[in-house]
Amino acid sequence: MKHSRLIALLVMFGIFGMLTLSGCGGDPTPDVQRAEDAVQSAIDAGADEVSLGQLNKAKDALEKAKLALSEGKNGDARKFADQAEIAAKKAISDAERMEAARTERDNR
Repeated sequence: MKHSRLIALLVMFGIFGMLTLSGCGGDPTPDVQRAEDAVQSAIDAGADEVSLGQLNKAKDALEKAKLALSEGKNGDARKFADQAEIAAKKAISDAERMEAARTERDNR
């Protein structure tokens, strides 16, 4: 009886350890790619002219995500990819607001 409990406990810890080492969420590559696409969209929207701080924040987080991905740190890669995507979307929003203001001003 004690032997089977010990085996069950060791199996449970082994599974927990594998999940912890793998980042608990599968391959973060699609998350990093989505963040990369968002950063490129921000650049295409002109964020480098109107929201450089947010764009740089997105680029920095994307580089950290890529580094973490290359090191097999899936959890960190996903976290940094999420941060990059959020910052890029804010930069896009800033650029769109600026463009709308320019258009409104030009139409007066």
